[in-house]
Amino acid sequence: FTNLAPGVNNKLYVRGCNENGVSKWKSVTALTDPDFTGSGTEEDPYHIYSKNDLKMLADGMVAGFRTRGKHFIQMSDIEGVNFSIGTGAKYYFRGTYDGNGYSVDLNLYANYNQGFFESVGNGAVIKNLTVTGKVETGYWQAAGIVGYVDLSAVAPIEGYQHVVIENCVNKATIKAGDNNVGGMISDFNSNGTDYLYIINCTNYGTISAVSSSSYAGGIAGRLQKDAIVKNCANHGEINAQSYSGGVVAYPRTNVHIVDCYNTGNVNGTGERLGGISGYSSSGNIYNCYNT
Repeated sequence: FTNLAPGVNNKLYVRGCNENGVSKWKSVTALTDPDFTGSGTEEDPYHIYSKNDLKMLADGMVAGFRTRGKHFIQMSDIEGVNFSIGTGAKYYFRGTYDGNGYSVDLNLYANYNQGFFESVGNGAVIKNLTVTGKVETGYWQAAGIVGYVDLSAVAPIEGYQHVVIENCVNKATIKAGDNNVGGMISDFNSNGTDYLYIINCTNYGTISAVSSSSYAGGIAGRLQKDAIVKNCANHGEINAQSYSGGVVAYPRTNVHIVDCYNTGNVNGTGERLGGISGYSSSGNIYNCYNT
């Protein structure tokens, strides 16, 4: 077939031929890959130049385009992005997105789960990206890079398939009407095998959560299980009613915060406030400081 629309499900009509003659016409659906420059390999990644390219990625994933093992590289600053990528568990982003030192300007609002990526799955890598603008939810889970990740119901596949956020910067204003807010990610939960790694990331944006049981952190809101935050810094103002931390608001089970620091103001009306962490039930903090 030729001249099929890229990145969508195309409805086609086919019929077969054999020694018994020609069959009746049957309708089939054919998914075509989005029409990016590049082949999606590590050596020749898909090139992202514009908001239209990001939209083609987002719509293609909803149509069935699978990103596991695919590589993307941003080729310019992109403005006015008013949609998230990877909406819902069925459409998790599982590839590698290299911002290549460029920025994406966001203008996002929804009731739940907002970020440049709404969510990602195990194996996802997001690196070398800066986000600006604003991200807001009416209820919970807002962040600059990834809205949330929940691997608790995702079976591990062969080999470790960690989620990695590396060398990223948030300059966007992040706000949730309820809870779970962070510069890089709002909320993470592991499947017991695959970890979250946040490495060499920095927040400059104001991070705010409004409700009385809220989590707000410069890098992450709530990390429920199996995460490492290393060489990260927060310079933005943090505002929450209960759990408010300069780096991570609430690190829980097997969460390690290493070589991080905070220079931003940390505000809240509750008692669980801290320059690095608002409260930790069984996490570990090493070689960190607050000024």
